Amino acid sequence: MREISPLLKIILNSKPQGIEFDSLSYERRVKDEGRDRILLYGRADTRNALLGFVESLREIKYFSKVHSPVSNLLQKQDIDFSLTVEL
Repeated sequence: MREISPLLKIILNSKPQGIEFDSLSYERRVKDEGRDRILLYGRADTRNALLGFVESLREIKYFSKVHSPVSNLLQKQDIDFSLTVEL
């Protein structure tokens, strides 16, 4: 079983100013049904802050994929966002 605490700490340490989390959750996948993932929900002050945060997560070697839906980009500021980080 994967130790999730260090990965959550990496995410929290990657959070720039202008990004706030409402919730973080972890989903463990069974056998070959995909990857474990972390779901992030929060609020970004600006689109640029959110884009920068997504890019910083994508550069972390422990994460195989970071999914940000297009709906995250519809507003320029005060953005309620969701992200899926696959491990």
